[in-house]
Amino acid sequence: QVTTGDNRLVAPRDPNYELEPLMVPNGATVKRSVNLVTLYPVTDFGLYRLKASIYFAEMHRYFSSPLTGIEVSEGKKIWEQTVGVPAGSQGEGTYRLYTLLTFRQPKDNMLYLRIEDKEGGFIYGTYPLGRLLTGNEPRVMLDSKNRVHVLQLVGPKTYTYSRVGLNGEWLGQTTYVELKSRPGLKRLASGDVAISGGQMDVPVATAANAPAGPKLSDRPAGMPAQ
Repeated sequence: QVTTGDNRLVAPRDPNYELEPLMVPNGATVKRSVNLVTLYPVTDFGLYRLKASIYFAEMHRYFSSPLTGIEVSEGKKIWEQTVGVPAGSQGEGTYRLYTLLTFRQPKDNMLYLRIEDKEGGFIYGTYPLGRLLTGNEPRVMLDSKNRVHVLQLVGPKTYTYSRVGLNGEWLGQTTYVELKSRPGLKRLASGDVAISGGQMDVPVATAANAPAGPKLSDRPAGMPAQ
């Protein structure tokens, strides 16, 4: 159920839509993601309140979640560029508008990337890229296929590197740390974009996938056991 900030009910795009039933075992926790934009017209600027309900068939009753709020806002534009879709790509011959926006939330200033077809009036996606520290402009570069690469400072000596395609394809996000040098974007001779400097922040291997340590029998002859 979706209502506006002044408690007007927002009707679903399709009043007969259904979700597949979900079996929840005793004591288990499950998650289900729903794309609200495809189900409800929640693209106008403003405040919306959401409530999810689950129907329990055996008891013939609904259980509802507490209300939670979301806000749809334009944010502050800090960069935008129109690019063409090259031959061989989906939508070739048309144009895309990339826009970087910042939005001040209670604790952090967040950075977002929006991809849209202005002529067709279609938005392919608006992605949250993470925190953006005040006074540190993100670095942006396009590769030979006009995919966008964004490098931003998200914490002390910590950077996030995000890649997104022309039709809103999420191509990945990686964290880099500044050690001997600061991470930066560079264009390769092939036309691709890569990170120069810094070091990729690789999570510590877990016990399940960590390589086995050396055995005592691997020690050179004559070495003490401890």
